[in-house]
Amino acid sequence: MEDPHEKSSLQPADVARRATVLKHLQVHALTVPPRSILDGALSKVSPSERDQFLGTVAERHQGLLAALRRTGLWEDAGLNERRVFGVHPADVEEKDRINASWRAESLGCLAWCLSVVRDLPPYDTQFKPEEVLPLIPDTVADFAQKASLRDRSVIEAARNLAELWHWRSRTRQLQEKGYLAKDGQPSLTDIVAMVAERAAADSLFRPIDGDFPAFGKAYRALSADEWSQVQSIAMERHFALNWICGLAPDNEWEETPTDT
Repeated sequence: MEDPHEKSSLQPADVARRATVLKHLQVHALTVPPRSILDGALSKVSPSERDQFLGTVAERHQGLLAALRRTGLWEDAGLNERRVFGVHPADVEEKDRINASWRAESLGCLAWCLSVVRDLPPYDTQFKPEEVLPLIPDTVADFAQKASLRDRSVIEAARNLAELWHWRSRTRQLQEKGYLAKDGQPSLTDIVAMVAERAAADSLFRPIDGDFPAFGKAYRALSADEWSQVQSIAMERHFALNWICGLAPDNEWEETPTDT
């Protein structure tokens, strides 16, 4: 089997710089409420206080843009990321806020690959941004210079596991749509049970009722909200680990595939 790492020309410094971009993106997109909420809150303070607050936010925004350009992180950012960075923090669209929020899972994976965080949480547990973000320096030069990656075999094993969980989410999608196997072929439930048994033999996890375990129950028994959370975790981690393993064309972050 071809080793995805062999495709990668990414260096530890590249991963450190990408992690820094994601940190800045999260802070930019999520630290100021949407304009509709912000305007309501500022209507309760004096005009001078309102102007002072908005002036401080605008100044910090311009400072961020200047820092991104000065350090070359602006060029590291993808086109969509630059679009979000270019918007006033209060005017970031809701879909971009949601995407930035879930990028915490990608950032957590990068931080783990850099040994900044010790462990990857289980696939029913999100990274905590308040714990990961402070571990990524605001300035990138020293961070990138000192960066090192975990052994490639360890990262590849984590990538395989992320892909496996992402596969399970897509399998449930088919099940939800009423997919039926052709005559003589195993059902999706049987296939999941076989994969779960193999994962157990490889000590990846302990199945529950012949299925992947999440929130203390079988994957197929997850509520819609629980499934959405586990699905998003798997997708984001699969995305980040595929990028680190060199599966993105020309190492372009936003072009990273997540085929299963």
